[in-house]
Amino acid sequence: MQDEAQPRHPALRGHAAFLEKFAEQARSGRLAHGWLLAGPSGIGKARVAQTLAAWLLAGGAEQHGLLDNQITAGEILAGLQGNPQARLVLSGAHPDLLLIRPEASEQNKSGQIKADQLRRISAFLSQTAGRGGWRAVILDSLDEVNRNGANALLKILEEPPERTVLFCLSGKPGSVLATIRSRCQLARLHPLGLDDTRAVLADYWPEAEADTVLDLARLSGGAPGRAVLLAEAGAADLFAETCSVIAGGQGAAAFASLCSRWGPGGAKGRAMRQSALFLFEQLFAHAARIAAGGQQPDWPDFAVAALHSLSNRHSSGQLADMHRLLLHDLQEAETRYLDFGAVLHQFFFKIHSQTPASQAM
Repeated sequence: MQDEAQPRHPALRGHAAFLEKFAEQARSGRLAHGWLLAGPSGIGKARVAQTLAAWLLAGGAEQHGLLDNQITAGEILAGLQGNPQARLVLSGAHPDLLLIRPEASEQNKSGQIKADQLRRISAFLSQTAGRGGWRAVILDSLDEVNRNGANALLKILEEPPERTVLFCLSGKPGSVLATIRSRCQLARLHPLGLDDTRAVLADYWPEAEADTVLDLARLSGGAPGRAVLLAEAGAADLFAETCSVIAGGQGAAAFASLCSRWGPGGAKGRAMRQSALFLFEQLFAHAARIAAGGQQPDWPDFAVAALHSLSNRHSSGQLADMHRLLLHDLQEAETRYLDFGAVLHQFFFKIHSQTPASQAM
């Protein structure tokens, strides 16, 4: 999936240490040509890459001389304010920026980045920089590139042109070809804290109710981009409905209509299916930990009620098995283009069959 929804340019929060490290390399003349930005989906990897590309293409590295002892993340961000070159980069319109993402269409069921898209990188880098400075490529993400595409990318990383930086994003850096990893500098980015997540979402939805923003921030696990996906796909509301059914102890039949809404096929339903995989994986992982005596997460009340309902009905071992089964079934459904809703309904039926009769859902 794409790293995150690209919204109305909310302020970048978090990741200050990496911004400063990158800037120090750039001003010293030792900037790596390839960067592997690794971390969970939705935490801001694409936004970080765009911000640093904007800083480079707007002349940020040249504006900080070698006598500067340090450049802070705040200075980087402040330098972009009102800069027309930076504004072009952040809107994706700068001639010296190339952004590669999966093409959203019913023909691209796999959601992969196709080989012809990657060939655009070589063509782009063969041209002279339009503004005479740096060029930047953002590949969002490596997780969507197949082996043939990865081999093509490797050739680019082996002989990059001068004053060029390639940002490769990945939520699964362990699956990236070792030859690509060896030619990139790894930067591990981490989820944001709750306050930063909530602030990003408040920037994105300035008119949203504070309680709604807080619920989305809590569900997202420190990934504002995922919160946007949950809200705009309708997954957050549907999850609240599903949690109410779980907490209410209703029968398996009550899940039938809900599950069909979780699993629409094709490219248009991908965001909902991805949301289902994330939310239910979290639900059963947390429930297993609670059943084993662990602490409950800082989740909305409706989700906490479902967690306690599951942990009261099932042992930690049963819930751990359900967690593994869920991941296997939903990932297989997505890979093989199966009826996602039917697979999810079958999963809840299995849960119902394992519930003691005195506690049947």
